[in-house]
Amino acid sequence: MSWSINVQTRPTGAWDITMALLMLLGVVSLTNGLYEDHFSAPGCEAKSVLFSTGFGAAWLFITGYLWTMVVHRKITYHYSIHTGNGWCLQHLAVPNHAGRILELLQIGVPLLSFVLILDNPPLAWLLALPVAVTLIGPRSWLGLDVNTRSKISAPWSTCQRVLIDRQNNRVIAYQADRNDMFEVYLPEHLLESYLKTLGSLLPSNALFEQAH
Repeated sequence: MSWSINVQTRPTGAWDITMALLMLLGVVSLTNGLYEDHFSAPGCEAKSVLFSTGFGAAWLFITGYLWTMVVHRKITYHYSIHTGNGWCLQHLAVPNHAGRILELLQIGVPLLSFVLILDNPPLAWLLALPVAVTLIGPRSWLGLDVNTRSKISAPWSTCQRVLIDRQNNRVIAYQADRNDMFEVYLPEHLLESYLKTLGSLLPSNALFEQAH
């Protein structure tokens, strides 16, 4: 029995609120910048540095990307279940165009920042961190880390307890004498089939429990 699945394994509620507030800052900056540029039209020296069109647009782009690719990134799991044990390979779910995105960011963000700084030098200290992260930050910060990890379960004959989390389509098999466990995420249509398979592989006295 084999399958692959993309799963978001961590709650994002608190991060969603944080990112929404950061996006709001970008909207406010962009709105104020557009107003200053096209309606109030004050002298250049009177314009805001933080609440400017350029900073607002750059902030929205960077924050929106990080919200999508980092906060809401998923993990890809590849499972293979055999008569003796189970095997899992996992890595971050990276879109096919991820490499191109990274290249565009590494070229585009510094170039856009340079243009904005030429027009408004005080922006340099505001854009320094995003540029540094884009140029030298780990790929994982941008949601593009494709390092893989693998895990092999203990022999099924040593597993005596199974926890079934139907809400998240997750099943965990525990060893009898240790806390070692083999956790799997399943598409909804495979859940019952996997439980049936486990029932045929685990000892007859294995305990199947429903998570509350």
